[in-house]
Amino acid sequence: MSDPVQWALAAAGRSHVPLVATGASHTVGALAQLRDNYVEQWHSLGIGAGTRVQISLPEGPQWVASWAALWKLGAVIAATDPASTPRANVQKRFAPNFVVDSDGLLHCNGAMERIGIAGEPENPYLPNPATVLWTSGTTGEPKGYIHGSRGLQSAMEALQQHLGIATGDRILCVAPWTFGYGLGMGFLLPMISGAASIALTDRKHASVWVRTATEQQATVWALVPSVMASLLRSGIRERSLPHPPRLVLSAGEPLPPALGRAWVQAFPASHLVDGLGSTELFHIHLANPVSSFQPGRIGQPLRGYNARVRREDGTLAATGEVGRLHIHGPSVATGVWASPEQIHPVDLVDGSFPSMDLASVMPDGSFRLHGRADDQFKVRGKWVQPTRVEAALLELPGMVECAVVAVDRGDGLQRPGALVVMDDDIPWNVETLASHAQSQLQSHEVPVVWVPSEAVPRNSRGKIDRKAAVQHFSKGTENPNAV
Repeated sequence: MSDPVQWALAAAGRSHVPLVATGASHTVGALAQLRDNYVEQWHSLGIGAGTRVQISLPEGPQWVASWAALWKLGAVIAATDPASTPRANVQKRFAPNFVVDSDGLLHCNGAMERIGIAGEPENPYLPNPATVLWTSGTTGEPKGYIHGSRGLQSAMEALQQHLGIATGDRILCVAPWTFGYGLGMGFLLPMISGAASIALTDRKHASVWVRTATEQQATVWALVPSVMASLLRSGIRERSLPHPPRLVLSAGEPLPPALGRAWVQAFPASHLVDGLGSTELFHIHLANPVSSFQPGRIGQPLRGYNARVRREDGTLAATGEVGRLHIHGPSVATGVWASPEQIHPVDLVDGSFPSMDLASVMPDGSFRLHGRADDQFKVRGKWVQPTRVEAALLELPGMVECAVVAVDRGDGLQRPGALVVMDDDIPWNVETLASHAQSQLQSHEVPVVWVPSEAVPRNSRGKIDRKAAVQHFSKGTENPNAV
């Protein structure tokens, strides 16, 4: 199996520049030489199939060459942000034999034990090489999902075809490479397509993003909805940019219809693609066609993938009926990583992964998302899906962002609560908020408690941290008309 640097060599040749990091351009030839140096050095240390190696490097040529070298050696790879807290958590559960960081290759455990590779009876769920990607842990303890190189490559080939990425494209991705979305858009997709990746050094400020995009003439922006909202609030518009993107990809969290419409108005000539992906399947597997964005719809499966909506009893849901989304495709994880001694199979249903995403199939065959099964809660015997309530609230002028969670008013019963961020020039008025919600939602969905906030808490991947949001509701204003 060829490694990502070989992909770039085959796609565009040794003189091609697939990576721009800290302002410097790095050719395929230079990356290949660095990769080969690592392979020689690390092979002499005994690194090979089954060796666990953690990459903790800033995004750049060393990151690319390290990953490619470990791939060629058949190692088990996990990547962490060198500045993030999860690094310690991953190190504990992954128990790496080595860590690659800015100081070089460090020996961690003292023992060079290896775990079984594909074909060995004690460990049939670990391919060679293997990549372990971790979930965000918003609904519990983060899980590690194991992916083989063939699955990663197939996912990137499908996405390249769907998006039309080619030599000449320059991709700027807001997601870190340590996450599946960033790993694909920031590293693997540019390599396999002959495009170029523009590595980011600062993901916190919209001004840095826009300056980098402008200076590097990025043609593809890989964003998450929270960043899209931030860019729009900062006044960024297509007409104000000397080099606007030809394509904008939204993924990582649901794209509210109101935000999608606002983005299209601000960037009318840039194609907007809304994609659905997951750690369990590595990357995006459903997306709208490049030239056909429809707010509130997620499109159809990419090439090689199949999607079905099923009821809880496993039967197929009818058109328009909400159920669990089941996905079959080449990049379904091969195993679940608990520890080096505990690697389990992925729970599949008829060969498909039963995601926690709730969806329905429209008459034209496209899919509509309805939130996640692990976020919803019942009020008066009826389900409340937070993302549906949030989408309705975001239609209110002046609403910047919001998070809806289940709150207890002291009677032991769950009711919807809304943590909201309003424009600075909009006065705080619960009656106005409640009136808008009542006009858009069913009675059991209308928030009973409203809490103003300067920001909605989010995890390291930009997703709403609902556990943290609940902590804001010790003091809030009750809806006077709530029941």
